[in-house]
Amino acid sequence: MVTKKRKVAVAIVLLLASSLVLGGCAPGVSQEQYDSVVAERDAAQAEIAKLEGDIEELNVQIEALTSAIDAAQAEIAKLEGDIEDLNAQIEALTTATPPEAEQTARTISSKISIPKTSIVFLIGPVKPGTILRESNPDDGQQAVELKVPGTSGKYYVFFIDDQPDFKFAHPVRYAWLNLETGDHSVINASWQPVVEQPGVTPSPFELIDSYEISDVTFYFGEGGGVGHTYDISHKPVAQLPGGFSNVGLVFDCGDKKKSWTVGNIADNMAEDADDVQEYLKANGFKVERISQYWGNAHTAFRRTKPGAMRDGLRDIIQGYANGLKCPPKDGSKCHEFFLYISGHGSADGFFIYDPSGNGNSDFVSYLLLTEWLCEILDCVKIVVFIDACYSGGAIKPLEILCLGREDCGVTIMTAADDKHTTPGGHGSTDSATEDFIEGADEDYDKDGKEGDLRDRWEEMRRQGQDYGRPQLKLCEGQKSLCSLD
Repeated sequence: MVTKKRKVAVAIVLLLASSLVLGGCAPGVSQEQYDSVVAERDAAQAEIAKLEGDIEELNVQIEALTSAIDAAQAEIAKLEGDIEDLNAQIEALTTATPPEAEQTARTISSKISIPKTSIVFLIGPVKPGTILRESNPDDGQQAVELKVPGTSGKYYVFFIDDQPDFKFAHPVRYAWLNLETGDHSVINASWQPVVEQPGVTPSPFELIDSYEISDVTFYFGEGGGVGHTYDISHKPVAQLPGGFSNVGLVFDCGDKKKSWTVGNIADNMAEDADDVQEYLKANGFKVERISQYWGNAHTAFRRTKPGAMRDGLRDIIQGYANGLKCPPKDGSKCHEFFLYISGHGSADGFFIYDPSGNGNSDFVSYLLLTEWLCEILDCVKIVVFIDACYSGGAIKPLEILCLGREDCGVTIMTAADDKHTTPGGHGSTDSATEDFIEGADEDYDKDGKEGDLRDRWEEMRRQGQDYGRPQLKLCEGQKSLCSLD
């Protein structure tokens, strides 16, 4: 193929040649030769014109491509600028001041000591004059209060739970902090607080965010202290028992639903009580199961008025007192009555909560419980197992049951002494009842009977030395805990 450059060269040569011919510089050239040269010259000129057109068209294309390249380079430069701006924004975000609530958590952490085992709930900003009022269900005890100053400021309030996996009552703290000035105040308490802001109706705590600061978990939210109310139409009303011999009353006392706690202590207590029920039934006891937990279908006491649930428990125990006649019809020396109670408590008694979870409760003192149990005749061996904080406080009043009951006896087991709390269980630390159940495979007393009552008590005692310090009390001279021993 003849290239464009070759064609141009040929055309130039032909032009020169034709010029020589036409100019008379080539003598002896015939007319035919002359005409041929002229034709070739004309063709060369046409080719040159065409090539010049092609060159012009290529120049136009080059100019268009150059413009496109310039536009692309401008777009690239713009994108590079956008990337720089985005990187600057990312850097600003990663180095920005943390959210205000997190700032508040960090500030309070720098001002007061908070163990890694505690959890902290914070709410805010709250109004000046806000009160954190202890929701102590014992009407006979004065509730702890912490009031936020009435002066203007950016205030946050704190509920510091220093034993979050334990039943109540147990050590907690309330605090407030003015984020603008750093002023703060802290007070000790034993129960969860209700946050009362001026002009605001208290509501359950609702989680918004959480932070880990110095290995302590902070839960930031709103509301605080008031429980939810659940439909409990599926729970039958507790009735007086029937049929008596070896009998058991297994009772978990419920809780306030989702007022602050992250876990569900009411569920844990109900599961523990279910395990005790199965243990007693497997050993021939006829068991009455009552539960104030909204999440199951066991019978429950209704709080139709203040004191109604307390009266309901009294009536059930009175039913046993009326039904356990002496002497036992089966010819045995003693009936047996096993009473299990799991709930929140103090050294003076325990609390029965409304099964709806709304937080309403009735207090049962250990003196009152003793009065009810004293109605049971002397031919009944009584076992009382209480899994509640400070439950060792029940031992002194219950000891009176031993009077006149020398032939049958009384066994009192408590999850704690009168100065210690006890875990709620089903988490990092077992409840006393869980430890009791886990003694099923032990034979600590070397009597050849694994998992009898004394073995289970010993497992509970050993496991509980680091927290509740479980207690066991028998009547003077009594050797056997009960037929389960």
